[in-house]
Amino acid sequence: MLACGHCDYVGLLPLDWTENLRVARCPICGSTDLYRRRRPAPAVTLAIAAAGAALAWFTAGLSLAAAAAGIVGAYVATRERLGCYRCAARVTGHERDAGRPSFDPRILAAIRRRTGAPARRGERSDRQQA
Repeated sequence: MLACGHCDYVGLLPLDWTENLRVARCPICGSTDLYRRRRPAPAVTLAIAAAGAALAWFTAGLSLAAAAAGIVGAYVATRERLGCYRCAARVTGHERDAGRPSFDPRILAAIRRRTGAPARRGERSDRQQA
């Protein structure tokens, strides 16, 4: 499945974008600069942490340990997905590719400098870093 971060499109991955059941390039922009990432939904981790904190007084702090275990469980249960450094598209349901690197913000900054793309919301531009 393909999920576009810009237009909320969710659909099937075109067959010509894969090689040996592994995604070779981004189906949106055609870039080969892909990374793999596993991250549970922030609302889920926040809800687990809030429940653990709310019950901490009644459980003598044991609910905090249970909440930490729940967050780790949510991480493990979340499926790995590919992301594109250039256009932020997300690809799920693909064959796991252990050879692809994990997300690295330094690579993202280098690609943004190379392509001249503007910084995303929350990122610092080169002028702010200097």
